Parts: sequence; structure tokens; C-alpha cells
Amino acid sequence: MKKRLCIVLTMGMVIMCIPFSLAAERNKKKPSSVSATVSFERAKQDEETKASQLLRAEEWVVYLSRLPDGQDKPQIDILTFSSGNVFTSKNLASKGYRSAAYSLTPGNDGTSAWESLGEHTDGSLAFWHGELKGRLMHGVVSIQQKNAATEDFYFTTEASDIKR
Repeated sequence: MKKRLCIVLTMGMVIMCIPFSLAAERNKKKPSSVSATVSFERAKQDEETKASQLLRAEEWVVYLSRLPDGQDKPQIDILTFSSGNVFTSKNLASKGYRSAAYSLTPGNDGTSAWESLGEHTDGSLAFWHGELKGRLMHGVVSIQQKNAATEDFYFTTEASDIKR
């Protein structure tokens, strides 16, 4: 009788422990997926930090060409990205546009996109969208003059990319 009682109790304990060991096995898998997510987020933050440091490291000389045909002589502008995510276009600043905040979004392929919306003292707007990969930058600026048509320009850091 004692032997049967010991067997029943032992079997009961084994049966009761099975769900706990299965739960422990399932929980072992979760940290790896959480760890992968944390690693991905950390890598994305690292890319954003690198891109931000690269943008702020220098003044960017860009060549602008009017869209859609680019028939005009290319214009040269100097873009600066300051700490506090402040963007300035020297050409537009000389025409009354204020410095503006910019946002930076890292991509998965090493390309980072940045955007800024500058405002003129008269209410005109300049929307910038640029992409940075390594030390090359290109993008589009759309200038909406108050009570006038929008002008679109392509810009790049490579003078050879502009049609003359």
C-alpha cells in the first residue's frame, strides 16, 4: 500500500511539473525575439546617430536644377545641419526664409532620409526632402511662394548629376 501511495504521489508530482517545464521552455524562446528587437532598434539608433553626425560635420554644397526639365543653369546652395536638428539653406536664408527643424529617418540599406519645412517671413514655404548615403546626398525642394505657383528643384552633392 505504501509502495502504491509513493508511486501515485510521484506520478502526480511528475504530471504537475510538466506544465511548468513546458512554460519554461516557451519562455526561453521569448528573450531571443525580444533580444532581436532590441538589437534591431539599437542598430537603427546607431545608423541615425552616424547619419546625424555626418550631416552636422560639414556644410553641404549642393547643386540645384529646376524640375521638370532642368534647362536653367544650376544654382549652388550651401546646406547646414546644426545641433538641435536645425537646418539652414544659405540661398533661402538670404531671401528671407528662416532656419527650420529637420527630421532624420534611417533606412535599412544605409540610406537616411531627412526632411525640413522652412517658412519665409511672408508665409511662403520651402519643403525639403533629401537622402543621404555615405557622403552623397540628393533630393527635392518644393518652394510654394505665397499666392504663386510651386517651384520644384532637384538637388545633389554631385555636380556631374546636374544637366547643364
